[in-house]
Amino acid sequence: MVRLLGVEPYALRYWEEEFPTLSPRKGPSGHKIYTEQDLATIRRIKELLYDQRFTIPGARQRLAEEGPGPNAESPASGVGDRVLVFAAGDKGGGAAIHLDATLDTARRIEQTLDLLAADGPRTEECG
Repeated sequence: MVRLLGVEPYALRYWEEEFPTLSPRKGPSGHKIYTEQDLATIRRIKELLYDQRFTIPGARQRLAEEGPGPNAESPASGVGDRVLVFAAGDKGGGAAIHLDATLDTARRIEQTLDLLAADGPRTEECG
């Protein structure tokens, strides 16, 4: 996150506590999953705090007044157009992996896995 957005991990963790609009999900491995909307929120918080010199309460209020951005996820889908997986213990941003996975791709993978699970285990002959 440091290289991507210029925000230190400790600041990001603090912002997640202070700003209700910033709430990344955690994946099965414990990594935080940031959507494009989360990244836009982080950029906006950084702009309000660092560039416009808002206080935390002032920035929180401004974000609440602005409402969700145009790329906000639908609560039903739970999947954004792009996600960023960030290792919770990463200090320098090096373990961040940008995944360009679209919702359609995720759905196709899910359908494929469902089909494979419905077919049951496969046994193949060797030799």
